[in-house]
Amino acid sequence: MSVNTFDRPHLHIAYILALCLIHFFIFLGARDFWETENHFGEITRVMLLEGDYWITRLNGSLWADSPPFYFWLTVFFSWAVGSVNEWTVRLPSAISSTVLVLVFYLFSRKWFGARSAFVATVVLSTSALTIHVERHIPLNSTFFLWLTISMFFFMDVVIFETAGRMHAYWGWFFLGLACLTKSPISILLPGVVIFLHLLFSRRWEKASALRPVTGLLLLLLVISPWFIYVIFKTSGNWVEHFFAQHHVWRNLRHAQPWYYSVFYFPLGFLPWAFLLPPALISLGSELKRSQDARLRFLCLWWLVVLIFAQLFDGHHNHYLFFALLPASLILGIFFDKLMHGSESERVLAWTKGSLIVTCILFIICGLAAPLIVWDQLLEAKGHVTVFGALVVAGAVWVFAALRRWNYRGVVTRVAILVLVADLQMQGFIFPVLNRLETRPLAEKLRAVAKPGDRVGIFETETLRNHFNFYSGFEYIEPIRLEQDLSEFFSRPGSGFVLVRQRTIERLQKRMNENLTLISVHQPQARGWFASSFPRWAILYSCTAECPPALPTDPFVRPLVRIKD
Repeated sequence: MSVNTFDRPHLHIAYILALCLIHFFIFLGARDFWETENHFGEITRVMLLEGDYWITRLNGSLWADSPPFYFWLTVFFSWAVGSVNEWTVRLPSAISSTVLVLVFYLFSRKWFGARSAFVATVVLSTSALTIHVERHIPLNSTFFLWLTISMFFFMDVVIFETAGRMHAYWGWFFLGLACLTKSPISILLPGVVIFLHLLFSRRWEKASALRPVTGLLLLLLVISPWFIYVIFKTSGNWVEHFFAQHHVWRNLRHAQPWYYSVFYFPLGFLPWAFLLPPALISLGSELKRSQDARLRFLCLWWLVVLIFAQLFDGHHNHYLFFALLPASLILGIFFDKLMHGSESERVLAWTKGSLIVTCILFIICGLAAPLIVWDQLLEAKGHVTVFGALVVAGAVWVFAALRRWNYRGVVTRVAILVLVADLQMQGFIFPVLNRLETRPLAEKLRAVAKPGDRVGIFETETLRNHFNFYSGFEYIEPIRLEQDLSEFFSRPGSGFVLVRQRTIERLQKRMNENLTLISVHQPQARGWFASSFPRWAILYSCTAECPPALPTDPFVRPLVRIKD
Protein backbone atom coordinates (compact mmCIF):
# COMPACT_ATOMS: atom_id res chain seq x y z
CA MET A 1 0.00 0.00 0.00
CA SER A 2 1.89 3.05 -1.23
CA VAL A 3 1.36 6.48 0.24
CA ASN A 4 -0.14 7.69 -3.06
CA THR A 5 -2.97 5.20 -2.59
CA PHE A 6 -4.72 7.64 -0.28
CA ASP A 7 -5.31 9.99 -3.23
CA ARG A 8 -6.47 7.31 -5.68
CA PRO A 9 -10.11 6.49 -4.86
CA HIS A 10 -10.39 4.04 -7.76
CA LEU A 11 -7.87 1.78 -6.00
CA HIS A 12 -9.35 1.97 -2.51
CA ILE A 13 -11.76 -0.96 -2.75
CA ALA A 14 -9.08 -3.19 -4.29
CA TYR A 15 -6.67 -2.39 -1.46
CA ILE A 16 -9.37 -2.87 1.19
CA LEU A 17 -10.32 -6.24 -0.27
CA ALA A 18 -6.68 -7.33 -0.34
CA LEU A 19 -6.26 -6.24 3.29
CA CYS A 20 -9.37 -8.16 4.35
CA LEU A 21 -8.44 -11.31 2.45
CA ILE A 22 -5.03 -11.39 4.14
CA HIS A 23 -6.22 -10.29 7.54
CA PHE A 24 -9.44 -12.26 7.94
CA PHE A 25 -8.98 -15.44 5.90
CA ILE A 26 -5.35 -16.58 6.19
CA PHE A 27 -4.81 -19.12 9.01
CA LEU A 28 -8.56 -19.09 9.66
CA GLY A 29 -8.53 -22.73 10.72
CA ALA A 30 -5.03 -22.89 12.21
CA ARG A 31 -6.25 -22.50 15.78
CA ASP A 32 -8.54 -24.96 17.59
CA PHE A 33 -11.90 -23.95 18.96
CA TRP A 34 -11.25 -22.17 22.23
CA GLU A 35 -13.75 -21.73 25.04
CA THR A 36 -17.21 -20.69 23.75
CA GLU A 37 -16.24 -21.41 20.13
CA ASN A 38 -16.70 -25.09 20.99
CA HIS A 39 -20.41 -24.31 21.34
CA PHE A 40 -20.64 -23.08 17.76
CA GLY A 41 -18.91 -26.15 16.38
CA GLU A 42 -21.03 -28.56 18.43
CA ILE A 43 -24.34 -26.83 17.67
CA THR A 44 -23.53 -26.94 13.96
CA ARG A 45 -22.57 -30.62 14.18
CA VAL A 46 -25.79 -31.51 16.02
CA MET A 47 -27.88 -29.54 13.52
CA LEU A 48 -26.43 -31.51 10.61
CA LEU A 49 -26.63 -34.80 12.50
CA GLU A 50 -30.26 -34.47 13.57
CA GLY A 51 -31.54 -32.42 10.63
CA ASP A 52 -33.23 -29.85 12.89
CA TYR A 53 -32.13 -26.43 11.64
CA TRP A 54 -34.59 -24.29 13.60
CA ILE A 55 -33.81 -24.98 17.25
CA THR A 56 -30.26 -24.82 18.62
CA ARG A 57 -29.24 -27.54 21.08
CA LEU A 58 -26.07 -28.13 23.06
CA ASN A 59 -25.17 -30.99 25.42
CA GLY A 60 -28.62 -32.49 24.98
CA SER A 61 -30.41 -29.33 26.10
CA LEU A 62 -31.94 -26.25 24.58
CA TRP A 63 -29.31 -23.60 23.81
CA ALA A 64 -30.93 -20.19 23.95
CA ASP A 65 -28.04 -17.73 24.07
CA SER A 66 -28.78 -16.43 20.56
CA PRO A 67 -31.19 -17.00 17.64
CA PRO A 68 -29.95 -19.35 14.91
CA PHE A 69 -29.13 -17.10 11.94
CA TYR A 70 -25.37 -17.56 12.24
CA PHE A 71 -25.78 -21.32 12.56
CA TRP A 72 -27.74 -21.42 9.32
CA LEU A 73 -24.62 -20.01 7.67
CA THR A 74 -22.24 -22.46 9.39
CA VAL A 75 -24.51 -25.38 8.51
CA PHE A 76 -24.51 -24.35 4.85
CA PHE A 77 -20.72 -24.07 4.60
CA SER A 78 -20.16 -27.25 6.61
CA TRP A 79 -22.63 -29.14 4.42
CA ALA A 80 -20.95 -27.81 1.28
CA VAL A 81 -17.50 -28.86 2.49
CA GLY A 82 -18.66 -32.16 3.97
CA SER A 83 -17.53 -31.65 7.58
CA VAL A 84 -17.79 -29.31 10.53
CA ASN A 85 -14.41 -27.85 11.40
CA GLU A 86 -12.72 -24.66 12.57
CA TRP A 87 -12.60 -23.27 9.04
CA THR A 88 -16.27 -23.78 8.14
CA VAL A 89 -17.51 -22.41 11.47
CA ARG A 90 -15.36 -19.27 11.21
CA LEU A 91 -15.81 -18.68 7.48
CA PRO A 92 -19.14 -16.77 7.81
CA SER A 93 -17.41 -14.52 10.35
CA ALA A 94 -14.55 -13.74 7.94
CA ILE A 95 -17.02 -13.00 5.14
CA SER A 96 -19.15 -10.83 7.45
CA SER A 97 -16.11 -8.86 8.61
CA THR A 98 -15.03 -8.25 5.02
CA VAL A 99 -18.50 -7.05 3.99
CA LEU A 100 -18.71 -4.88 7.12
CA VAL A 101 -15.40 -3.19 6.27
CA LEU A 102 -16.52 -2.56 2.68
CA VAL A 103 -19.88 -1.18 3.82
CA PHE A 104 -18.10 1.03 6.33
CA TYR A 105 -15.89 2.44 3.56
CA LEU A 106 -18.75 3.07 1.12
CA PHE A 107 -20.94 4.91 3.61
CA SER A 108 -17.99 6.87 5.03
CA ARG A 109 -16.91 7.90 1.54
CA LYS A 110 -20.36 9.28 0.82
CA TRP A 111 -20.37 11.34 4.02
CA PHE A 112 -16.75 12.45 4.47
CA GLY A 113 -14.87 11.88 1.22
CA ALA A 114 -12.71 9.09 -0.15
CA ARG A 115 -9.47 9.84 1.70
CA SER A 116 -11.02 10.14 5.16
CA ALA A 117 -13.06 7.00 4.51
CA PHE A 118 -10.05 5.01 3.34
CA VAL A 119 -7.94 5.94 6.38
CA ALA A 120 -10.88 5.22 8.70
CA THR A 121 -11.37 1.81 7.08
CA VAL A 122 -7.68 0.93 7.50
CA VAL A 123 -7.89 1.98 11.17
CA LEU A 124 -11.04 -0.08 11.78
CA SER A 125 -9.80 -3.25 10.06
CA THR A 126 -6.44 -3.24 11.89
CA SER A 127 -7.76 -2.52 15.40
CA ALA A 128 -7.21 -5.24 17.99
CA LEU A 129 -10.88 -5.74 18.84
CA THR A 130 -11.86 -6.06 15.16
CA ILE A 131 -9.41 -8.94 14.77
CA HIS A 132 -10.49 -10.48 18.07
CA VAL A 133 -14.21 -10.37 17.25
CA GLU A 134 -13.67 -11.86 13.78
CA ARG A 135 -11.55 -14.74 15.08
CA HIS A 136 -12.83 -15.52 18.57
CA ILE A 137 -16.66 -15.46 18.86
CA PRO A 138 -17.61 -15.70 15.18
CA LEU A 139 -21.32 -15.04 15.65
CA ASN A 140 -20.67 -11.44 16.69
CA SER A 141 -19.12 -10.39 13.36
CA THR A 142 -22.34 -11.22 11.52
CA PHE A 143 -24.40 -9.48 14.20
CA PHE A 144 -22.29 -6.33 13.97
CA LEU A 145 -22.54 -6.40 10.16
CA TRP A 146 -26.35 -6.22 10.19
CA LEU A 147 -26.41 -3.67 13.02
CA THR A 148 -23.85 -1.46 11.25
CA ILE A 149 -25.77 -1.44 7.96
CA SER A 150 -28.96 -0.64 9.84
CA MET A 151 -27.28 2.21 11.74
CA PHE A 152 -25.85 3.70 8.55
CA PHE A 153 -29.23 3.70 6.80
CA PHE A 154 -30.88 5.35 9.79
CA MET A 155 -28.06 7.92 9.91
CA ASP A 156 -28.74 8.69 6.25
CA VAL A 157 -32.38 9.37 7.04
CA VAL A 158 -31.97 11.63 10.07
CA ILE A 159 -29.04 13.69 8.73
CA PHE A 160 -29.29 13.96 4.95
CA GLU A 161 -32.24 15.45 3.13
CA THR A 162 -31.55 13.36 0.03
CA ALA A 163 -32.18 10.02 1.74
CA GLY A 164 -35.08 8.17 0.14
CA ARG A 165 -37.97 6.38 1.80
CA MET A 166 -36.39 2.98 1.18
CA HIS A 167 -33.37 3.91 3.31
CA ALA A 168 -35.54 3.76 6.42
CA TYR A 169 -37.04 0.43 5.41
CA TRP A 170 -33.60 -1.00 4.68
CA GLY A 171 -32.58 0.13 8.17
CA TRP A 172 -35.51 -1.76 9.74
CA PHE A 173 -34.86 -4.83 7.58
CA PHE A 174 -31.20 -5.18 8.59
CA LEU A 175 -32.12 -4.45 12.18
CA GLY A 176 -34.41 -7.48 11.93
CA LEU A 177 -31.49 -9.61 10.72
CA ALA A 178 -29.46 -8.36 13.70
CA CYS A 179 -32.26 -9.50 16.01
CA LEU A 180 -32.27 -12.93 14.34
CA THR A 181 -28.51 -13.20 14.80
CA LYS A 182 -28.00 -11.99 18.35
CA SER A 183 -30.92 -10.49 20.22
CA PRO A 184 -33.98 -8.22 19.88
CA ILE A 185 -32.15 -5.97 22.33
CA SER A 186 -30.34 -4.76 19.19
CA ILE A 187 -33.18 -2.26 18.75
CA LEU A 188 -32.04 -0.29 21.81
CA LEU A 189 -28.76 0.98 20.41
CA PRO A 190 -29.95 2.74 17.23
CA GLY A 191 -33.10 3.80 19.07
CA VAL A 192 -31.22 5.62 21.85
CA VAL A 193 -28.66 7.21 19.48
CA ILE A 194 -31.36 8.48 17.10
CA PHE A 195 -33.51 9.78 19.96
CA LEU A 196 -30.59 11.74 21.43
CA HIS A 197 -29.64 13.10 18.01
CA LEU A 198 -33.20 14.34 17.38
CA LEU A 199 -33.30 15.77 20.91
CA PHE A 200 -30.11 17.81 20.50
CA SER A 201 -30.77 18.84 16.90
CA ARG A 202 -34.46 19.63 17.61
CA ARG A 203 -35.48 18.13 14.30
CA TRP A 204 -38.36 15.97 15.48
CA GLU A 205 -39.90 16.02 12.02
CA LYS A 206 -37.21 13.52 11.02
CA ALA A 207 -38.87 10.94 13.27
CA SER A 208 -41.64 10.40 10.73
CA ALA A 209 -39.05 9.89 7.97
CA LEU A 210 -37.85 6.81 9.87
CA ARG A 211 -41.23 5.13 9.18
CA PRO A 212 -41.62 3.98 12.80
CA VAL A 213 -44.95 2.18 12.33
CA THR A 214 -44.50 0.46 8.97
CA GLY A 215 -40.80 -0.04 9.67
CA LEU A 216 -41.54 -1.82 12.94
CA LEU A 217 -44.05 -4.00 11.11
CA LEU A 218 -41.32 -4.91 8.60
CA LEU A 219 -38.95 -5.82 11.44
CA LEU A 220 -41.63 -8.03 13.02
CA LEU A 221 -42.22 -9.65 9.63
CA VAL A 222 -38.52 -10.56 9.50
CA ILE A 223 -38.21 -11.99 13.01
CA SER A 224 -41.70 -13.29 13.84
CA PRO A 225 -41.80 -16.53 11.79
CA TRP A 226 -38.83 -18.05 13.59
CA PHE A 227 -39.69 -16.66 17.02
CA ILE A 228 -43.29 -17.93 16.83
CA TYR A 229 -42.10 -21.34 15.62
CA VAL A 230 -39.50 -21.79 18.38
CA ILE A 231 -41.90 -20.64 21.10
CA PHE A 232 -44.47 -23.17 19.87
CA LYS A 233 -41.97 -26.04 19.52
CA THR A 234 -40.38 -25.47 22.97
CA SER A 235 -43.62 -24.64 24.82
CA GLY A 236 -42.23 -21.25 25.74
CA ASN A 237 -39.01 -22.59 27.30
CA TRP A 238 -36.87 -20.80 24.76
CA VAL A 239 -38.36 -17.44 25.80
CA GLU A 240 -37.62 -18.14 29.47
CA HIS A 241 -34.01 -19.13 28.81
CA PHE A 242 -33.30 -16.41 26.27
CA PHE A 243 -34.89 -13.36 27.85
CA ALA A 244 -35.07 -14.12 31.57
CA GLN A 245 -31.93 -16.18 32.19
CA HIS A 246 -29.55 -15.04 29.48
CA HIS A 247 -30.42 -11.37 29.06
CA VAL A 248 -31.75 -10.36 32.47
CA TRP A 249 -30.32 -12.50 35.26
CA ARG A 250 -26.99 -13.02 33.54
CA ASN A 251 -26.47 -9.28 33.06
CA LEU A 252 -27.51 -8.60 36.65
CA ARG A 253 -25.03 -11.20 37.93
CA HIS A 254 -22.20 -9.98 35.72
CA ALA A 255 -22.41 -6.22 36.17
CA GLN A 256 -19.36 -4.48 34.77
CA PRO A 257 -17.09 -2.38 37.01
CA TRP A 258 -17.28 1.41 36.72
CA TYR A 259 -14.00 1.59 34.78
CA TYR A 260 -14.98 -1.09 32.24
CA SER A 261 -15.40 1.06 29.11
CA VAL A 262 -12.71 3.56 30.07
CA PHE A 263 -10.15 0.77 30.42
CA TYR A 264 -11.20 -1.80 27.82
CA PHE A 265 -12.15 0.44 24.91
CA PRO A 266 -8.58 1.81 24.50
CA LEU A 267 -7.28 -1.78 24.66
CA GLY A 268 -9.65 -2.81 21.89
CA PHE A 269 -8.73 0.23 19.81
CA LEU A 270 -5.00 -0.48 19.89
CA PRO A 271 -2.71 0.52 18.23
CA TRP A 272 -4.74 3.60 17.26
CA ALA A 273 -6.12 4.52 20.69
CA PHE A 274 -3.20 6.84 21.51
CA LEU A 275 -4.25 9.13 18.67
CA LEU A 276 -7.73 9.67 20.06
CA PRO A 277 -6.75 12.58 22.40
CA PRO A 278 -5.43 14.84 19.61
CA ALA A 279 -8.27 13.71 17.33
CA LEU A 280 -10.86 14.66 19.96
CA ILE A 281 -9.18 18.03 20.50
CA SER A 282 -9.42 18.63 16.76
CA LEU A 283 -13.00 17.36 16.66
CA GLY A 284 -14.04 19.63 19.52
CA SER A 285 -12.83 22.67 17.62
CA GLU A 286 -14.62 21.51 14.49
CA LEU A 287 -17.92 21.01 16.34
CA LYS A 288 -17.76 24.47 17.94
CA ARG A 289 -17.06 26.06 14.59
CA SER A 290 -19.47 24.24 12.28
CA GLN A 291 -22.02 22.36 14.44
CA ASP A 292 -21.68 19.50 11.97
CA ALA A 293 -24.63 17.10 12.44
CA ARG A 294 -22.57 14.18 11.13
CA LEU A 295 -19.90 14.62 13.80
CA ARG A 296 -22.51 15.08 16.53
CA PHE A 297 -24.20 11.84 15.49
CA LEU A 298 -20.87 9.98 15.58
CA CYS A 299 -20.06 11.32 19.05
CA LEU A 300 -23.47 10.29 20.38
CA TRP A 301 -23.04 6.85 18.79
CA TRP A 302 -19.66 6.42 20.45
CA LEU A 303 -20.78 7.58 23.91
CA VAL A 304 -23.98 5.51 23.90
CA VAL A 305 -22.05 2.32 23.08
CA LEU A 306 -19.56 3.01 25.89
CA ILE A 307 -22.47 3.37 28.33
CA PHE A 308 -24.33 0.31 27.04
CA ALA A 309 -21.19 -1.81 27.33
CA GLN A 310 -21.20 -1.10 31.07
CA LEU A 311 -24.69 -2.59 31.38
CA PHE A 312 -24.37 -5.87 29.50
CA ASP A 313 -22.22 -8.92 29.96
CA GLY A 314 -20.13 -8.79 26.78
CA HIS A 315 -17.77 -11.73 26.29
CA HIS A 316 -14.23 -10.35 26.13
CA ASN A 317 -15.56 -6.79 25.64
CA HIS A 318 -17.13 -7.56 22.25
CA TYR A 319 -19.95 -5.02 22.60
CA LEU A 320 -17.30 -2.32 22.67
CA PHE A 321 -16.54 -3.16 19.04
CA PHE A 322 -19.50 -1.06 17.94
CA ALA A 323 -17.76 1.98 19.44
CA LEU A 324 -14.81 1.36 17.10
CA LEU A 325 -16.80 2.46 14.04
CA PRO A 326 -17.39 6.12 15.02
CA ALA A 327 -13.93 6.27 16.63
CA SER A 328 -12.32 5.05 13.38
CA LEU A 329 -14.25 7.64 11.39
CA ILE A 330 -13.10 10.36 13.76
CA LEU A 331 -9.49 9.26 13.24
CA GLY A 332 -10.03 9.10 9.48
CA ILE A 333 -11.22 12.71 9.42
CA PHE A 334 -8.35 13.70 11.71
CA PHE A 335 -5.67 12.05 9.56
CA ASP A 336 -7.15 13.67 6.46
CA LYS A 337 -6.64 17.07 8.09
CA LEU A 338 -3.09 16.12 9.08
CA MET A 339 -2.29 15.13 5.50
CA HIS A 340 -3.66 18.46 4.31
CA GLY A 341 -1.52 20.29 6.89
CA SER A 342 -4.57 22.10 8.30
CA GLU A 343 -4.13 21.33 12.01
CA SER A 344 -2.98 23.76 14.70
CA GLU A 345 0.41 23.63 16.39
CA ARG A 346 -1.21 22.43 19.59
CA VAL A 347 -2.85 19.45 17.85
CA LEU A 348 0.37 18.63 15.98
CA ALA A 349 2.31 18.59 19.25
CA TRP A 350 -0.25 16.24 20.82
CA THR A 351 -0.12 14.02 17.73
CA LYS A 352 3.65 13.75 17.73
CA GLY A 353 3.71 12.99 21.45
CA SER A 354 0.99 10.33 21.09
CA LEU A 355 2.81 8.60 18.23
CA ILE A 356 6.10 8.64 20.14
CA VAL A 357 4.35 6.99 23.11
CA THR A 358 2.87 4.41 20.72
CA CYS A 359 6.29 3.55 19.28
CA ILE A 360 7.84 3.30 22.76
CA LEU A 361 5.09 0.92 23.93
CA PHE A 362 5.54 -1.17 20.77
CA ILE A 363 9.23 -1.51 21.58
CA ILE A 364 8.57 -2.37 25.24
CA CYS A 365 5.99 -5.03 24.28
CA GLY A 366 8.27 -6.44 21.59
CA LEU A 367 11.10 -6.82 24.10
CA ALA A 368 8.95 -8.07 26.99
CA ALA A 369 6.96 -10.74 25.14
CA PRO A 370 9.90 -13.13 24.53
CA LEU A 371 11.12 -12.71 28.12
CA ILE A 372 7.72 -13.71 29.52
CA VAL A 373 7.28 -16.66 27.18
CA TRP A 374 10.84 -17.96 27.65
CA ASP A 375 10.06 -18.23 31.35
CA GLN A 376 6.49 -19.57 31.16
CA LEU A 377 5.87 -21.27 27.78
CA LEU A 378 9.00 -22.80 26.31
CA GLU A 379 7.20 -24.37 23.34
CA ALA A 380 6.42 -20.95 21.87
CA LYS A 381 9.69 -19.17 22.59
CA GLY A 382 10.99 -19.25 18.99
CA HIS A 383 7.81 -17.89 17.43
CA VAL A 384 7.37 -15.21 20.11
CA THR A 385 11.00 -14.12 19.67
CA VAL A 386 10.34 -13.57 15.96
CA PHE A 387 7.13 -11.75 16.88
CA GLY A 388 8.96 -9.45 19.28
CA ALA A 389 11.65 -8.67 16.71
CA LEU A 390 8.98 -7.79 14.12
CA VAL A 391 7.21 -5.46 16.57
CA VAL A 392 10.43 -3.66 17.57
CA ALA A 393 11.52 -3.27 13.93
CA GLY A 394 8.05 -2.04 12.98
CA ALA A 395 8.05 0.55 15.75
CA VAL A 396 11.37 1.93 14.53
CA TRP A 397 10.01 1.97 10.98
CA VAL A 398 6.91 3.93 12.08
CA PHE A 399 9.06 6.39 14.03
CA ALA A 400 11.18 7.03 10.92
CA ALA A 401 8.03 8.18 9.07
CA LEU A 402 7.00 10.33 12.03
CA ARG A 403 10.36 12.15 12.07
CA ARG A 404 9.65 13.29 8.50
CA TRP A 405 6.07 14.32 9.44
CA ASN A 406 4.91 11.75 6.89
CA TYR A 407 1.44 10.90 8.19
CA ARG A 408 0.57 8.85 5.13
CA GLY A 409 3.63 6.75 5.91
CA VAL A 410 2.63 6.48 9.57
CA VAL A 411 -0.81 5.07 8.71
CA THR A 412 0.62 2.70 6.10
CA ARG A 413 3.41 1.41 8.31
CA VAL A 414 1.26 0.91 11.40
CA ALA A 415 -1.27 -1.04 9.30
CA ILE A 416 1.46 -3.24 7.81
CA LEU A 417 2.99 -3.80 11.25
CA VAL A 418 -0.36 -4.92 12.67
CA LEU A 419 -0.98 -7.14 9.66
CA VAL A 420 2.39 -8.92 9.90
CA ALA A 421 2.21 -9.27 13.70
CA ASP A 422 -1.31 -10.69 13.53
CA LEU A 423 -0.36 -13.27 10.89
CA GLN A 424 2.57 -14.34 13.07
CA MET A 425 0.23 -14.82 16.03
CA GLN A 426 -2.57 -16.57 14.12
CA GLY A 427 -0.33 -18.90 12.15
CA PHE A 428 2.46 -19.76 14.58
CA ILE A 429 1.87 -18.64 18.17
CA PHE A 430 -1.80 -19.49 18.75
CA PRO A 431 -1.50 -23.07 17.39
CA VAL A 432 1.13 -23.71 20.08
CA LEU A 433 -1.43 -22.64 22.69
CA ASN A 434 -3.86 -25.31 21.44
CA ARG A 435 -2.27 -27.79 23.85
CA LEU A 436 -3.32 -25.59 26.76
CA GLU A 437 -6.99 -25.74 25.80
CA THR A 438 -9.58 -28.52 26.10
CA ARG A 439 -9.00 -30.40 22.82
CA PRO A 440 -6.27 -32.80 24.14
CA LEU A 441 -8.58 -33.94 26.93
CA ALA A 442 -11.60 -34.25 24.65
CA GLU A 443 -9.72 -36.32 22.07
CA LYS A 444 -8.34 -38.62 24.78
CA LEU A 445 -11.89 -39.11 26.02
CA ARG A 446 -12.95 -40.04 22.49
CA ALA A 447 -10.11 -42.61 22.41
CA VAL A 448 -10.83 -44.36 25.72
CA ALA A 449 -14.64 -44.16 25.92
CA LYS A 450 -16.99 -46.10 23.65
CA PRO A 451 -20.42 -44.97 22.42
CA GLY A 452 -22.87 -45.75 25.18
CA ASP A 453 -20.41 -45.20 28.02
CA ARG A 454 -21.39 -42.69 30.66
CA VAL A 455 -19.43 -39.44 30.60
CA GLY A 456 -19.60 -36.70 33.22
CA ILE A 457 -17.74 -33.61 34.33
CA PHE A 458 -17.13 -32.74 37.98
CA GLU A 459 -17.45 -29.33 39.67
CA THR A 460 -17.13 -27.21 36.55
CA GLU A 461 -20.56 -26.23 35.33
CA THR A 462 -19.40 -23.45 33.03
CA LEU A 463 -16.86 -25.55 31.11
CA ARG A 464 -18.70 -28.81 30.52
CA ASN A 465 -19.92 -27.79 27.06
CA HIS A 466 -16.39 -27.04 25.90
CA PHE A 467 -15.68 -30.77 25.46
CA ASN A 468 -18.61 -32.00 23.36
CA PHE A 469 -17.31 -31.14 19.91
CA TYR A 470 -13.84 -32.70 20.03
CA SER A 471 -14.94 -35.68 22.13
CA GLY A 472 -17.92 -36.48 19.93
CA PHE A 473 -20.22 -36.96 22.95
CA GLU A 474 -23.49 -35.11 22.56
CA TYR A 475 -24.19 -35.22 26.30
CA ILE A 476 -21.74 -34.86 29.19
CA GLU A 477 -23.47 -35.14 32.55
CA PRO A 478 -22.75 -32.36 35.07
CA ILE A 479 -21.74 -33.67 38.53
CA ARG A 480 -21.75 -31.03 41.24
CA LEU A 481 -21.23 -32.90 44.53
CA GLU A 482 -19.00 -35.74 45.70
CA GLN A 483 -22.00 -37.91 46.61
CA ASP A 484 -23.28 -37.43 43.09
CA LEU A 485 -19.90 -38.58 41.80
CA SER A 486 -20.12 -41.76 43.89
CA GLU A 487 -23.62 -42.41 42.57
CA PHE A 488 -22.41 -41.86 39.00
CA PHE A 489 -19.67 -44.49 39.34
CA SER A 490 -21.98 -46.98 41.05
CA ARG A 491 -24.16 -47.38 37.97
CA PRO A 492 -23.63 -50.47 35.80
CA GLY A 493 -21.09 -50.30 32.98
CA SER A 494 -18.17 -48.02 32.30
CA GLY A 495 -18.05 -44.43 33.45
CA PHE A 496 -15.64 -41.60 32.69
CA VAL A 497 -15.50 -38.30 34.54
CA LEU A 498 -13.52 -35.21 33.58
CA VAL A 499 -11.96 -33.46 36.57
CA ARG A 500 -9.46 -30.73 37.17
CA GLN A 501 -6.21 -32.17 38.38
CA ARG A 502 -6.22 -29.96 41.46
CA THR A 503 -9.21 -31.92 42.81
CA ILE A 504 -7.54 -35.34 42.51
CA GLU A 505 -5.84 -35.21 45.91
CA ARG A 506 -9.09 -34.33 47.66
CA LEU A 507 -10.93 -37.17 45.94
CA GLN A 508 -8.19 -39.64 46.89
CA LYS A 509 -8.83 -38.93 50.56
CA ARG A 510 -12.62 -39.03 50.51
CA MET A 511 -13.79 -41.59 47.95
CA ASN A 512 -13.99 -45.35 48.43
CA GLU A 513 -14.53 -46.47 44.81
CA ASN A 514 -11.88 -48.26 42.76
CA LEU A 515 -11.01 -45.63 40.19
CA THR A 516 -8.34 -45.39 37.56
CA LEU A 517 -6.72 -42.04 36.95
CA ILE A 518 -5.71 -41.28 33.39
CA SER A 519 -3.56 -38.18 33.26
CA VAL A 520 -4.03 -36.63 29.85
CA HIS A 521 -3.43 -32.91 30.01
CA GLN A 522 0.10 -31.92 31.07
CA PRO A 523 1.10 -28.86 29.05
CA GLN A 524 4.59 -27.58 29.73
CA ALA A 525 3.58 -24.18 31.06
CA ARG A 526 4.28 -22.12 34.16
CA GLY A 527 3.06 -18.91 35.75
CA TRP A 528 0.12 -17.15 34.10
CA PHE A 529 -0.18 -19.70 31.32
CA ALA A 530 -0.46 -22.60 33.76
CA SER A 531 -3.10 -20.87 35.91
CA SER A 532 -5.17 -19.47 33.03
CA PHE A 533 -5.38 -22.78 31.17
CA PRO A 534 -6.41 -25.44 33.75
CA ARG A 535 -4.98 -28.95 33.65
CA TRP A 536 -7.32 -31.89 33.36
CA ALA A 537 -7.59 -35.61 34.03
CA ILE A 538 -10.05 -38.43 33.36
CA LEU A 539 -11.33 -40.69 36.15
CA TYR A 540 -12.43 -44.14 34.99
CA SER A 541 -14.41 -46.87 36.66
CA CYS A 542 -16.49 -49.88 35.61
CA THR A 543 -18.72 -52.32 37.48
CA ALA A 544 -19.01 -55.03 34.83
CA GLU A 545 -17.62 -55.96 31.42
CA CYS A 546 -14.60 -53.75 31.87
CA PRO A 547 -12.64 -53.17 28.69
CA PRO A 548 -9.04 -54.35 28.38
CA ALA A 549 -6.11 -52.11 29.23
CA LEU A 550 -6.74 -48.56 28.18
CA PRO A 551 -4.72 -47.13 25.29
CA THR A 552 -1.71 -45.04 26.13
CA ASP A 553 0.32 -42.46 24.25
CA PRO A 554 3.40 -40.30 24.94
CA PHE A 555 1.26 -37.67 26.64
CA VAL A 556 -0.32 -40.05 29.17
CA ARG A 557 1.33 -40.95 32.45
CA PRO A 558 1.23 -44.60 33.60
CA LEU A 559 -2.13 -45.60 35.05
CA VAL A 560 -2.36 -45.38 38.83
CA ARG A 561 -5.01 -46.38 41.33
CA ILE A 562 -6.81 -43.75 43.34
CA LYS A 563 -7.97 -46.23 45.98
CA ASP A 564 -8.26 -50.02 46.29
